[in-house]
Amino acid sequence: MINSNPLLSRKIMRCFTFLIIVILPLLVYACSEPMEPEPQVMNGLTGRVVDSSGVALDSVSIYCYYSYYPGSTGSNFEMSLPKRLNKTASFDFSFSGNYPNPVYNSTYIKFSLPGKSHIGISVTRNSAAKASYLHSGDFEGGLYQYQFKDIVDSLKLMNGPYTIRFSALSDSGRQFNASCPMFVISDRGTPNAAATSKGEYYLPFSEAFVGDSVVTPGSDYMSYYKRYLGNYVYLYVKRRGYMPLVMQIALYRNLLLHQDIVLYKENMK
Repeated sequence: MINSNPLLSRKIMRCFTFLIIVILPLLVYACSEPMEPEPQVMNGLTGRVVDSSGVALDSVSIYCYYSYYPGSTGSNFEMSLPKRLNKTASFDFSFSGNYPNPVYNSTYIKFSLPGKSHIGISVTRNSAAKASYLHSGDFEGGLYQYQFKDIVDSLKLMNGPYTIRFSALSDSGRQFNASCPMFVISDRGTPNAAATSKGEYYLPFSEAFVGDSVVTPGSDYMSYYKRYLGNYVYLYVKRRGYMPLVMQIALYRNLLLHQDIVLYKENMK
């Protein structure tokens, strides 16, 4: 014969009743209600683009710059040096970065190889994981200059910071890897922001690349220096049939600022 404990039985019943009355309804409610997504934090710049009469404009492209404006970086820059600069001297692996930098449309890189090697060149936007451009091929030993011709226009690159990565593997099995920063400032690629059918635009703080840096050549074009970007950036705003506008703004992290933009029609002749 099993002796029962009335006190223990009452405690078990109370726990069971608590689970049925309190916990179970909460579980059912939680499972039946859809999970709300985390609200997206908006920071940067927003506003409307209108004409001089206040009518909203669509198809407006907004490009972000830092201390430059379209054409100021030598859009007609050309170099007459051949692709293979020297093939008689003895060279080791080297990678000299790109020029001009910042890039308006085309840029060049220099590299050297000790002997026949397979090389790879990629350009990746710093905020993306996938390479935007890739070139690979076999080269004999020597000093080379390679041109990324119209890379901004042809690949529709957005303004901002990129990284050029260079890799080489010689026939003897030697490996070499190097990288350098590349900065794009152009109105030839994809705009950093665009106006909707209602004239509304949104430029995320991340697209303004505030806090990044520009690597530019010195006066002798042999040395390079780094200049950090402050909070003031330029916007280049354009739409067909209207005069382009360059304006300076200040952006701050974790703040969403409002700025309406007015464009004026081109003078009809």
